[in-house]
Amino acid sequence: MRWIAGGVVAMMLAGCGVFGSPAGELAPPFSGMTGDGEQVSMLDITRTRKLLVVFIHPDGKTGLAALEAAKKIQDEVGSERLAVVGVVASPVNNFELWEAKHTPPVLVIPDPDRRTTLTYKASVSPTFQIIDVKGVLGPKIEGVEGDSLTQLATALSVSPESIWPADQPKTNDKPALDQ
Repeated sequence: MRWIAGGVVAMMLAGCGVFGSPAGELAPPFSGMTGDGEQVSMLDITRTRKLLVVFIHPDGKTGLAALEAAKKIQDEVGSERLAVVGVVASPVNNFELWEAKHTPPVLVIPDPDRRTTLTYKASVSPTFQIIDVKGVLGPKIEGVEGDSLTQLATALSVSPESIWPADQPKTNDKPALDQ
């Protein structure tokens, strides 16, 4: 009986998009409030421009560097063509402390229950998810090791050398975002 109940729950979650969607599908909508009280909505942003979502863990060393890299991409592409939003897998209280300490260069919203992080299957910090105009999922690039930054730069038509700070190591943060 437990098996059947578990299967029913898994099917319900899959139907809700909890297990993510592949590139080319409509992105699951999300929204949140920044520490300054600004409402951020994926649906509003993607009506007129691409969105680069950066999923990070607040305890990781490369999270802030990933947001800075995303800001460099936005500066190169143009903010009228690309918006950047950081999603921090953290309770609201911890998020406010983190935001006050680090002053991120882009809009960031907390993901206290990790619903958005899990929906987008962001399992490594950082994970970059591109959402095209009209809300269609583009490539998802996990981490900053190996060829991932080149993939990100290519997907957004920017120079790979220009986006990652030279003084930052290219290692993924632990713990994983989905734990």
